[in-house]
Amino acid sequence: TAALLKTLLNMSDVDAEGKDVAGGKHVVPPGVAVEELDGGKKKLSKECPQDLALLLQKKNLIMTYDKMVDAIVSESNTRNLFGKWKDEEFASIVDLFRDDFAKQGIKVALCKRSSGSGTKRWLEF
Repeated sequence: TAALLKTLLNMSDVDAEGKDVAGGKHVVPPGVAVEELDGGKKKLSKECPQDLALLLQKKNLIMTYDKMVDAIVSESNTRNLFGKWKDEEFASIVDLFRDDFAKQGIKVALCKRSSGSGTKRWLEF
């Protein structure tokens, strides 16, 4: 909540040309908000990208997003011993909130791209 409010207050124009994710290996089209999962639970709970914060505010989904993030952060099974995301457990929590987002016209997808340099994950809204 505090992270979302801070982001909303500091917003400039949102990029309308799409966003590079996965270290520049994938481009998300304009209109799709992204939450990259590269900083662990702490980053997920403390930061919210500008375009996502704007979308959540517009669709009245800030509380739903906060509840989803809280559930992901508080569930110990979403990360392994080495701090890597566990896809099935993460996705099962996202699934619990999928209908709430869909009621406001938003689809949520857990995305993943693997390469020789590792695996990158992000949420698309």
